Amino acid sequence: MPVVQPKKKLEQIERAKSTLSSSGLIDSEATKGAIDQLCELHMEQHKLRVECRREYAVLIQKYLKASKPLYEKRAEILKPRSDTQKSLVTDFWLQALKHHATFSASIEVWDEPVLKHITDIQADCLDGDWQKSFRITFHFEPNAFFTNSVLTKQFVMDEDEETGENLLVQAIGTKIDWKPGKDVTVKIISKRQRHKLSKEMRTVTVKKARPSFFNFFRTRVFPTEQELQVMRESEVQRLENYFSVEYELGQILRDRIVPLATGWYLDIEYDSEEDLEGSMACEASDDEDEEDEEITQDD
Repeated sequence: MPVVQPKKKLEQIERAKSTLSSSGLIDSEATKGAIDQLCELHMEQHKLRVECRREYAVLIQKYLKASKPLYEKRAEILKPRSDTQKSLVTDFWLQALKHHATFSASIEVWDEPVLKHITDIQADCLDGDWQKSFRITFHFEPNAFFTNSVLTKQFVMDEDEETGENLLVQAIGTKIDWKPGKDVTVKIISKRQRHKLSKEMRTVTVKKARPSFFNFFRTRVFPTEQELQVMRESEVQRLENYFSVEYELGQILRDRIVPLATGWYLDIEYDSEEDLEGSMACEASDDEDEEDEEITQDD
């Protein structure tokens, strides 16, 4: 909920009124008076939104504080047992992620054996405002794929002074230390090739990038205005797409997956209000069909 500070909003209003006046849309003192009154009402409403934003931030912090011990108890239940080195609940986080449509589309077949080793996922607010910068942390048990025990993705926001909108300027990820031959973000291709000088045939190994959920952990920094001016449009579009997709995944993890992980594991949560309403409508329809069947059987 981007909200411009009152002083900045007042400046915007005065500029807009000046534009209206110069364009001839304010053609009488009566019209000017009506617009002034509308602007006063708008400022009052704007001040209420600013106050709402402040109170919302306080409420979220209270919610996060109350939720923390619940998350800690969940992590304790799910952590690998000392005798078997395995969790009592197999593939909890993998299943929770796959039951969300957006993550299901982002997880490739070759990602799943790695994601099986997640022991916990956490979301942290970094600067006191849940709608601004935040960090997602994945914890992993020892595995055959990489040496990291923790992978993080930090989304750094900066507020636009003109609009009050929070803009994503950096997405800082952990460098994954893949074990030899275990990097799931690349496909290793071996092909026969003739040497240019000796003319002898040789086998060449080439690494080719491929889609993977683990590309989420790459660091991305949005270019400056000067850098954008020399970039090709296709490059800018591709970078914006990366930012958009990864930020959406981060928001879903923060707002939906981490707080409601058990519900996602059980597949009883919904990606949106529309999905929930659709499911409830289907359940109601099924109930009506069952009642009709019972009545028919009684006859």
